[in-house]
Amino acid sequence: MLHHVADGACKRVVAQRIGVAPRMVVTHVEHVLRKLGEDTRMGAATRRSSTG
Repeated sequence: MLHHVADGACKRVVAQRIGVAPRMVVTHVEHVLRKLGEDTRMGAATRRSSTG
């Protein structure tokens, strides 16, 4: 899911791509941000792209 966020897709587009509700995308991204210690989606996406 994070690679879709890194591509700049909004929650609605990410949800359509992976077949889930937009709210699930929001919840998942919130959890990922918390685990990574990031405040923004861009920060998490940047971290993902730098670590592969």
